[in-house]
Amino acid sequence: MTLFYQAVVSHNLALAISLVTLAGLSSCQNAEELEEDQPRPLLSALTPSQISAPTWRAELQRLTIALKQTPVSQDVASRQRLITLERAASEHPKLASHFNLQRAKLLFDRGLIERGIEISKPLWSADHLIAVESRLLVAANTQSCLLMEEALDPSVFEPTHEQYLMLRWRQDSHCEHSRARLKSERTLAKAYPKRFTRHRLQELFRGLSPTKALALTLQWEKRRAPHQAIHLLEGVLGAQKLDSDDEWRLSFERERIQIERIREGYKKSIKRIKSLARAKKQKGREAQLLLAKALSKAGDARRAQRVYRGLIKEWEHSPEAKLARFNLAFSLYEQKKYRQAKAIFVELCRHRGEVTSLDRFPQRAPPKDISNSAEWYFAWTLYLTSPRQAAPFLEALIGRGAPLSTQGRRAAYWAAKAYASHQPERAAELRTALLNSDYRDWYSLLLRAEDPSLATDHKPWPRMPPLPPAQYQTYAQSHEASSKSHPSLDPQKRQLPAELSALERKIEFLSMRRQLSALLGQNSIIDQIDRELASLVRRDLETREGFSPWAVEVEQYKELHRWLLSRSPSKLREIPVASDHLWWRSVFPLAFEVETHRASQETEVSQELLLSFIYKESAFAPRAISHAYAMGLMQLLEKTAKALHPDQAPPNLLQANQNIQLGAEYIAALSARYHDQIPLVAAAYNAGPQNLNRWLKRVANDRSERKLDLFVELIPFKEAREYVKRLTAIHCTYQYLYGQQSINTCANLLPLTLNVTIEPGVNF
Repeated sequence: MTLFYQAVVSHNLALAISLVTLAGLSSCQNAEELEEDQPRPLLSALTPSQISAPTWRAELQRLTIALKQTPVSQDVASRQRLITLERAASEHPKLASHFNLQRAKLLFDRGLIERGIEISKPLWSADHLIAVESRLLVAANTQSCLLMEEALDPSVFEPTHEQYLMLRWRQDSHCEHSRARLKSERTLAKAYPKRFTRHRLQELFRGLSPTKALALTLQWEKRRAPHQAIHLLEGVLGAQKLDSDDEWRLSFERERIQIERIREGYKKSIKRIKSLARAKKQKGREAQLLLAKALSKAGDARRAQRVYRGLIKEWEHSPEAKLARFNLAFSLYEQKKYRQAKAIFVELCRHRGEVTSLDRFPQRAPPKDISNSAEWYFAWTLYLTSPRQAAPFLEALIGRGAPLSTQGRRAAYWAAKAYASHQPERAAELRTALLNSDYRDWYSLLLRAEDPSLATDHKPWPRMPPLPPAQYQTYAQSHEASSKSHPSLDPQKRQLPAELSALERKIEFLSMRRQLSALLGQNSIIDQIDRELASLVRRDLETREGFSPWAVEVEQYKELHRWLLSRSPSKLREIPVASDHLWWRSVFPLAFEVETHRASQETEVSQELLLSFIYKESAFAPRAISHAYAMGLMQLLEKTAKALHPDQAPPNLLQANQNIQLGAEYIAALSARYHDQIPLVAAAYNAGPQNLNRWLKRVANDRSERKLDLFVELIPFKEAREYVKRLTAIHCTYQYLYGQQSINTCANLLPLTLNVTIEPGVNF
């Protein structure tokens, strides 16, 4: 078994498969005939309480070299080694079950069904993870209805397990239970609509009531299946005679999903929404708002503004009219009609004219709903037209106390800009406050770039080794080594409860199983192990009341990050000191160092930049999957990965080395297109090159709007705007901690005036 383990580690997959196939299928001689010269079995030494990292890793290294030097064939020596591995596996059944599951899969693939079932059924009494997988394997390959029913025991599975639902459907179809088949097919379609065609969805849910259809489509919309939601609505609308209210609501939801989620076909939607807008009272107002949104997205801002104005005039005091005012003002703002936009924003703030401070308005709206956004945009549009007049309004939005909020820091930065011409002393005070409250924030970086003399040059940290892993070490072993160089970690100063060692052993064993499952490609088992490990790591952190090496070992960086920040929320705003290196290197880890270093060397993208994107995208979770199906460490879409290498087989984006390599190639392509300007690379990575190109063309002839701070502030997508700010700050932190740069040096590399020339390149 250890030979197989090493074959996969060394990426010799053909050899690994050959080993397992031989172990299960070859006609070997009896073990008694092959007793001589057998290699020393290893799995018997893998009891978690006895494992030590140096011994284990040295043994793996020895076997890797031996394996590379020994060809796999049908000779006696090869069969002898395989028999030894099977014996070793039998001495540690919890790990051996992973290999038996893999053997069963290979047997089924080769058509040896009976032999596969014979190996799989004993695994049903193994631990839960293996039992679930082995039951699914049998149910997927057998033709026996009784065996299918036995394998798919509902008490073993979660009711929403995708493979379980699919095999339930297969069982009912195969065993001719027509009524049960229809029910199981509907259950699967409700849970995983993307597996079904448009016509099948419409056929399955033809008789669904309007209320249930609407609830199901909203559920599918949340699961990022908007096309299927529209198919269902169209099926219900076409198959049933509905009353006017139900027909209007289903039609409205169809157009709303089309406009807000699918974001295409605006012209057809506009025609259909016009008829919906003829409805009276609230329904008509909702339809008018949707019509204006569709017109705006279709590029017809003038007609959209007319619809907004008509709605405001007809329904002046309705909630829809309030939202229409804000949307109208924002539409004018995007068209650079700042004075008209400002006049509407001031109404939403309940202001009566423009005076020196927002605090003077006794009826100032509370900071909630759209009034909060309206206050900012009122002050901001006033700044864009008359910075001097905007200064007190911006200052009023800073807030009181420390630390400043995100909006407070933004307001402080622009208030300092507004005061610069006529009250330089006040501007200097605001800049100093910004720099002192958070030394590496986006706005602090901008201030350093504009005037490095405003802050001292924080020297770069000396390069330190990465966090030590805890793999196969006891708590005493790991801290004995670290306490020699870091006396503050002396275990005598931290009395730990006795049950910690049991918790450690459990994490240790699950870590071994996770590595084994990864090597064998048992993805669903990995996902379940990760969930259990996250819970155990949280307990470990609470028990230790400090840094846990196991969080690093099992790649639970997010749990470690959250726990450390919850205990020291203000530390991020402080200058790091070497005695706190564990804290800082846990919050900003040098994770996946081998993969990021290799990708950096091949693509010439700095390792610190790659780590910054991974930190921002997935918090170092290699199997992270977003609602939009962006996958892995760098949250890549499958279409992006395929577009990078259209002539190659689809990559496995949940495999760290492939994901990081493709992400690095994509960042390198964006860097070449946008002249290595990291804020622009970040904007393109988040919002897409097409959107960024449109924003750059908008400012091509306006030098003032090509300034970095103003360009980023004018990005219309809030998510992209905040992404650029956050990614840039994270990158400078990584440069400071690992890249041998001071904060000022990193800030000075920011392009204060952007090069808006767009080179040819990736457009996806």
